[in-house]
Amino acid sequence: MDTLIKKITNITLIVVSIAATLAALIYNMLDNESAMNWSFYILYAMIIAVVLVLVFFAIIEVFSSKKQILKTLLLLGIAAVVVIIAYIIAPSDLSDVAIRLEVTSSVYKWIGTSINVVYFVFLGVVAALLGSVIYLKIKK
Repeated sequence: MDTLIKKITNITLIVVSIAATLAALIYNMLDNESAMNWSFYILYAMIIAVVLVLVFFAIIEVFSSKKQILKTLLLLGIAAVVVIIAYIIAPSDLSDVAIRLEVTSSVYKWIGTSINVVYFVFLGVVAALLGSVIYLKIKK
């Protein structure tokens, strides 16, 4: 089953890559706007396909064992807490640039939330890196 999935994935990847390459070449050689639009449609399709495949295989992996289900639920809970904290501390007062660009306060709040989530994830990665270095030093 694993080799079948790899073969299907590789064939699909080759077909989509050829289609995207042809669309880009047509755009560059003929300056055809519809070819550029097709390139973007292919890009969007590839992004959607990657997300769907990742979610599909993640779901399969999660349901493979009871221990994995608990780990996944714990990680989802932590992610939800991080997003909630990031949303709470995100600024809701519009800046001068946001007012000039006519950004709504809810969009501005969610942009602040996403920036805060990136900061938290970065700090988490740094903490994990430092923790693993310290753990390896102690273990030796």
